[in-house]
Amino acid sequence: MTEEPFRALHLTDPDRMSLFGSIDELSIDSLRATLAELRTPTAVDLSDVTYLPSMALNVFLRAMADGSEKITLQARPGTIAQRVLHVTGLPHELV
Repeated sequence: MTEEPFRALHLTDPDRMSLFGSIDELSIDSLRATLAELRTPTAVDLSDVTYLPSMALNVFLRAMADGSEKITLQARPGTIAQRVLHVTGLPHELV
């Protein structure tokens, strides 16, 4: 089984970003850099993330807590990301 590499894309709306693939120890710095580049409040859709470990949740928590990157986490119901966000109690929206 091949894991899809981590990617972040602004598809059509500059205030909405979709993340794809596995957020693992090899891509965590890329996730941090991606969030650090945000200049406006951004909805971050995690629906197509295939691996979402605690280190990634920590990056999102820090981004939401420090206020410099205003993000809203989103996920489709039943996805890996939505289940992880629900179980951990991280605030998120269903899309």
